[in-house]
Amino acid sequence: MAGAQFHALFGVHAGWFKTVLLTEDGREQVTGFHMAGEVLGVDGLGAESYSGYAIALEDGEVIEIPRETLDTLVRHEPLLQRELFRMLAGEIQRERALMVLLGSMRAGERIAVFLLNLSQRMAA
Repeated sequence: MAGAQFHALFGVHAGWFKTVLLTEDGREQVTGFHMAGEVLGVDGLGAESYSGYAIALEDGEVIEIPRETLDTLVRHEPLLQRELFRMLAGEIQRERALMVLLGSMRAGERIAVFLLNLSQRMAA
């Protein structure tokens, strides 16, 4: 839940989820769609609290990775640390692309880019 203290990451094992932020006037702003193999809660890593929340779009399953477990694994498993960095870098790249997308493209172009991105993620 938005504002809650960061306590875990959540690996999506099955299903689809959307992540949202609440605007100051109470509206939901969709920030992403997540499928199996992706991770929820990354926004809380550095901020110490979650900025938004996730909503299941269908029956789904997540695997909770508590902060303490994550900290221990990252200290002792260099490959996991590199994978976490790779995942964070991917999040940053997606956020940058989204800013460009929202700021410079017409609606049809935004839909096309969204569908292309979704196709690439599903292929991966």
